[in-house]
Amino acid sequence: MKKILAAVALTATMATAAAAETFTLQYPNSPGKGGTAFWGDNVMAELNKKLEKYGHNIVPRYLNGQRGKKSLKEYATNGVNDPTVLVIAHGGNGEGFLLEDVGGFDYRKYDPVVVMNTNIWVSINEGVDYKNEIVKFPATGGTGFAADIVAIGLLMCGPELNANVDTYLECTNDRLRFIPGFKSGGQRRTAFNAGQLDATRDTPQSSLMGYGDRYEDGTARLWFAHGIVDGKGSVYGDANAPAGVQSFNEVYEAEWGVAPSGPVYDAYRAFQGYRDGFQKTIWTAPNSPYKADIDAAVADMLADPEAMARLNDKLGEFPWLAGEEVQAHSDYLFTLLTKERLETLVVLAKEVFKYKDAYVKTELLD
Repeated sequence: MKKILAAVALTATMATAAAAETFTLQYPNSPGKGGTAFWGDNVMAELNKKLEKYGHNIVPRYLNGQRGKKSLKEYATNGVNDPTVLVIAHGGNGEGFLLEDVGGFDYRKYDPVVVMNTNIWVSINEGVDYKNEIVKFPATGGTGFAADIVAIGLLMCGPELNANVDTYLECTNDRLRFIPGFKSGGQRRTAFNAGQLDATRDTPQSSLMGYGDRYEDGTARLWFAHGIVDGKGSVYGDANAPAGVQSFNEVYEAEWGVAPSGPVYDAYRAFQGYRDGFQKTIWTAPNSPYKADIDAAVADMLADPEAMARLNDKLGEFPWLAGEEVQAHSDYLFTLLTKERLETLVVLAKEVFKYKDAYVKTELLD
């Protein structure tokens, strides 16, 4: 009898061990104290506490290179075939997905786990006459800045010139200047504070750290926060922004007297949707046998007020989407993939911010 009971106990132990997994969370960058690494490390720390309940844990894998595309390509080739691998994608990845070869990485083929629905802030030095004068903005060698650049152009040029792509390009080519040479966000912030740049863009946290005192003394201001993607065709204001700061759409209408419209604005909606709406996301293989446990652990994390207080304190207080909400959010963003938008996106990419690798990705229309 004792042998039978011992055998049953051993079988149960083996079954539990077989069910337990160590997941890998793949990052598109190197370890670091800021940006996506900081976000991923904090989320992973809280998620690990909840995964223990389901017999799992999660460890990082940092895969830097090609402005985040190396990680995307690796996941599309190998990671998606291993349900124990989850992948982080950031806003630059979102823009790259729309424009460039990312090795077959396709959000539509994977299951979203969680999204922190955030946005980017654009700051401007006081006294800049952006409707009439040249505006100096940091040059970028890759994706991540596209939504900011297009939005600034729209605000500079106004409804008449924004009515078609050619007149928008004439306006931005004439008055939007890109200043090269910045190897880090810190260098861009220093140049902006020194007046070498008229405008710049940062995460909310970096904006407040870099320019908060200047917002208060009036030497610079938060020009606009792009806005939180609402999944219904519009955006709403960022509650983290200083009082009175508006979304891009609100600033445009206040400045020009009409809501933004036209083919360039339509393309901007896709840029901003994927850059901000997918700025901080985690994905897993479709039909993963671990998806139920992962979803449950994420739900536990989001329902834990102490865990969320820690995340909000470190990452900003933004909406988190999981379960049916994150699927609906993703499905909305997928509806933005139209032939007209993709064609306009590529023209803007090549002509305005010189993305040499941009091409019309007809495969996204399947």
